[in-house]
Amino acid sequence: MTSTLTQSQQQTVVQAIKDNPDVIYNVGITPEIVPNFVNRNPVIAIEVLQLLITSPKRDEYLNALLKMEVTVQSIEVVNRLSTKIALPTEFIQDYISNCLAFCYSVNDKFYQMRHVRLVCVLLQSLIRNNILDIHNQDILIEVRTFCLEFTKAREATTLHRLILNMENTNTASSATTFSNNIGTSTTTTSPTCSSTGIPQQDISNENKET
Repeated sequence: MTSTLTQSQQQTVVQAIKDNPDVIYNVGITPEIVPNFVNRNPVIAIEVLQLLITSPKRDEYLNALLKMEVTVQSIEVVNRLSTKIALPTEFIQDYISNCLAFCYSVNDKFYQMRHVRLVCVLLQSLIRNNILDIHNQDILIEVRTFCLEFTKAREATTLHRLILNMENTNTASSATTFSNNIGTSTTTTSPTCSSTGIPQQDISNENKET
């Protein structure tokens, strides 16, 4: 598992795991080798980790993902895992913070922008799949600042627009709900004569009889 396999070989291994999931517990995939495993064989890593993360050692494997360097492969693995199993909210937020910090720290502009684009795509996926709660102010501020810092990346602009649109939609929905609640709480009464409290229609009928 620590040597790089071709795409075809990785697909063969993935199918073998699907046919016999228990095999992963006998091939020596420990938290220590997760970084190397993810970077060399991400397709297999996705299949293996979604099983290991549901095991009693879940936290150890999640911590291994958090501690490894942010790479193209690790971003893809986390993105795919998030759509297959329920990852802890704390892990998602910590991983995003790691990704943002890594992008800020990269000196090579080309390498930096490549990761910025990938991180923005990851964030869009997490938001659209309701995995990341944009109402969390801490993470929202981080992401907004990130988007404004890297406006040259089209993906960052798209991400920022997505957040704004979702916020506007939620605001409009809340306003509509509030308006509807006000409307239903108002009771309709028949118009009355201010001096007698008798309905206007009744007064009209009495005048006709006289």
